[in-house]
Amino acid sequence: MPGCEKSYKSEPFQPVFLERWRGFNTFRFMDWQRTNGSQQRDWAGRPRVADCNWTEKGIPVEVMVALANRLKINPWFCLPHEASDEYVQQFARLVKLRLDPTLKVYVEYSNEVWNSMFLQHKYAEAKAKELGLGPKERPWEGAAMFHSRRSVEIFRIWEQVFGGKERLVRVIAWQAAGGDYWSDKMVLSQEGAGQNCDALAIAPYVTMCIGPQTKPSSDEVAKWSLEQLLDNVEKQALPECVGWMQTQKKVADKYGLNLVCYEAGQHLVGVGGGENNEQLTKLFHAAIAIREWVPSTASTWTRGATSAGT
Repeated sequence: MPGCEKSYKSEPFQPVFLERWRGFNTFRFMDWQRTNGSQQRDWAGRPRVADCNWTEKGIPVEVMVALANRLKINPWFCLPHEASDEYVQQFARLVKLRLDPTLKVYVEYSNEVWNSMFLQHKYAEAKAKELGLGPKERPWEGAAMFHSRRSVEIFRIWEQVFGGKERLVRVIAWQAAGGDYWSDKMVLSQEGAGQNCDALAIAPYVTMCIGPQTKPSSDEVAKWSLEQLLDNVEKQALPECVGWMQTQKKVADKYGLNLVCYEAGQHLVGVGGGENNEQLTKLFHAAIAIREWVPSTASTWTRGATSAGT
């Protein structure tokens, strides 16, 4: 950045950036690694510190480890969906060599392999077909099975490099919604996956996806007051989200795993054309702009104090 031409090599991080993230427990480097749709396969093609930019391939592992060391925050790495065993092994070796030995390492295979909008899901479906996993008429189930298999293979490589699993948090992530069918029967129960990981990760968004065909519709919701919208969040969206977490907690407990969150937040969004309703968008923006809301005893919403990080 301007003004850092002489110091960027010895100090790659901005002071404001470091202060903002100080005190956190874990960094999940999914976006830094450009995990979604990653083109990385072989270790020779990894991002390097000397690359002209870190936007095309992602941030080099050396830099991610340096940040974790600097702030004493556990790193969470998402390995590319096409990464070879050699790539995984070399990545793990570099982390072991450079990471502060007091820190844990979270290891996950790709990101949201369940999500059909991502290239990694299509890759998992193709690999499942190649390996004969799952029913041909439901290729998404095969993708889940492949996700389990490849996750465990990656975990074992890390265990070999680290000489055990004491410093590792082996993560298998799946969708929060959908009950226990997917996370349990299609993922954790496959080939001993539940016995070879440490955490089930979910993304329990407080979800309110509104479109022309939903009930209520986008035209109807667009006419609501801000208080009506927040009441709906309290009475419908939030209990639904809590229910997802309770269901997945039972799944995690079944296998003796920790239940952790890999993403979360509000998910008030127009869909199926609702995103083009300007009045609806303004209403959602107004709700999101309020940092912290709490329900009053009269079941209406009153504004609470703003807290950092909310």
